[in-house]
Amino acid sequence: MKNIHLSSIILLLSLFSVAANANSKTSGIAIQKTYEGYSLKKIKSLADAGDANAQYNLAERYEAGKGVEKNQDLAVKWVKLAAAQNNSGAQLLLGYYYSNGLGVQQDTPLSFKYYKLAADQENRIAIYNVGTCYIRGCAGGNDPAKAVTFLKKSAELGYSPAKVRLGYAYDVGLGIKQDKKRAAALYQEAANEGDAFGQMNLSTMYYMGDGVVDDYVLSLMWRYVSYLNGNKNAMRMSKAHRYIRNQMSRDQIKTAEKLAKQCFESHYKECEE
Repeated sequence: MKNIHLSSIILLLSLFSVAANANSKTSGIAIQKTYEGYSLKKIKSLADAGDANAQYNLAERYEAGKGVEKNQDLAVKWVKLAAAQNNSGAQLLLGYYYSNGLGVQQDTPLSFKYYKLAADQENRIAIYNVGTCYIRGCAGGNDPAKAVTFLKKSAELGYSPAKVRLGYAYDVGLGIKQDKKRAAALYQEAANEGDAFGQMNLSTMYYMGDGVVDDYVLSLMWRYVSYLNGNKNAMRMSKAHRYIRNQMSRDQIKTAEKLAKQCFESHYKECEE
């Protein structure tokens, strides 16, 4: 018999991993591409002159040590200046700093404030972070229904982690009516976009037959794909993993492995026989 509780644990683990990763980067939404090739001297000149985009770019350089010596204090200095000028990328990054105590004293309310400011400017990652705050309580309380509103908006703007978390909300009925088919569809979208946790959760749906017809080959394939995509926990020999393999023939396992390689190398475009 399949272990339903184990399935829920897998989904939860994937969910929180997504949250941690999503908070750490802006995914290029607010990064000014035209500045990426600029010299440090030019960026500093623009930043000193008050260019908010240059200030934000300079903050990211100091945070990452890209072309400069890594310096979190200088990263904070420049990101604050850019955020004060309503630069949404800087507001998102400053919210992350306050959330994690990077170069500043950890301050959850301030973190939420800056996420909300960036979200008000349609920054899809900030919108996602505001939604997760309404789930995790960093918005001053838990409000799953309000969280879903923000997650839907972020997902509509194409942010894959939002699709995974929204899928989970549909999966378990968190702040919205439970809908396994919708959950599976959202996981599928995220999986096709290269989200390792969407791929893992989709594997679990195929394992359980939730929202899709159960299919062990596809379940094992997406588990392999998630692993190839950086989720090292995907190939841990858990009870679910053992159960899936024990129900499959050697040929089916080989097919899953072949499909996984094909799927990964095609950037998730060719994931079926």
